[in-house]
Amino acid sequence: MPGASAVQGIVVSGKLGILKPDPRTYEALASTFGVDLKRSVFIDDTEKNVIGARAVGMQAIRFTSPKALERDLKLLGLG
Repeated sequence: MPGASAVQGIVVSGKLGILKPDPRTYEALASTFGVDLKRSVFIDDTEKNVIGARAVGMQAIRFTSPKALERDLKLLGLG
């Protein structure tokens, strides 16, 4: 699995006054860290948030277990 160096940072939507799956949450991430959403991976345990991330072009994984996350990251070429 990718190490901590693969993580650029975290955006807490509640601190922004908006909640996932509002597209502005994901756009704030891109703006804050200067990343292309299409080159980002979003991981969450809530399906609606995963769907929201995909709607803005992100690759997204619904977290169900560490083993499944590891498998899904490998499928994306990140493990």
